Formats: sequence, C-alpha cells, structure tokens
Amino acid sequence: MLAFDEAGSPANRPLILVHGWCCNRGHMKEIMAHFAARHHVIAVDLPGHGESSLGNVAPSFEGFAASVCSFVAERQLHQPVLVGHSMGGVISVVAAAREPALVAGVVNLDGAVPLAPSVRDAYRDWFTRINREGFR
Repeated sequence: MLAFDEAGSPANRPLILVHGWCCNRGHMKEIMAHFAARHHVIAVDLPGHGESSLGNVAPSFEGFAASVCSFVAERQLHQPVLVGHSMGGVISVVAAAREPALVAGVVNLDGAVPLAPSVRDAYRDWFTRINREGFR
C-alpha cells in the first residue's frame, strides 16, 4: 500500500501526483495546494520512498507503475490524471500504457528520457492511443 496525502473534494476529478527519484510526496505539496480547489488531489509515496515500504515491488519503472495502477484501482478512483515529475513522469506514462482504461491522461513534468525498451514501448503505445483517439 502506498502512503499518501489528499486534498480537495472527492467529487472532483482526481489528480495523482507522482514524485521523482529519491523524493517523496512532500515534494509535490505546492502543486497539491494549487490544484486542491478544483480537483481531488492525491500525492503518493512510491514504493521504497517516503513512508511507503518497497515490500516485494521490483524497483523499476514497471514495478512502480504497477503500484500506481493498483493504488488507483484499490481506491476506486475514476479516471484520474497522473501528474509525474522526473522519474514520476516516466512511471505515469508506463502506468497509462499498462492500464489505458484506468486513467484519463498524463502530465509529464521534466520526465526523464526513458532508455529501457519497455519504457520506450510504453511511450509508443501511449502516443499511438493519442493519435487514434485524440486529446481529451
């Protein structure tokens, strides 16, 4: 289970804030405060970061993306937008490609350049979907 903070009304569209490498959810507090008036904002600690234990999660883009997808599904969040900074941006793209029906979109803030083939495939799949369905 991911440690998290939340603000705003659960009646509004959820934004899931995903921090970067060697960070934690506290690094997203200013973004969280800004969007809380219009959204349900949730900042998570990725496995092995902040107050979330690594447990049996592989410390990889795929492992972290699976954790974010599980968090969204377990909390029954309806089509959140994933907002990721740096490594969190890559993880958000991988999560959206992994479970495209689960999320409404991705905002990638200074996302790192992915080198692993699986991450490049996730970007390709995501952009293919955008080209097919357009932006919402």
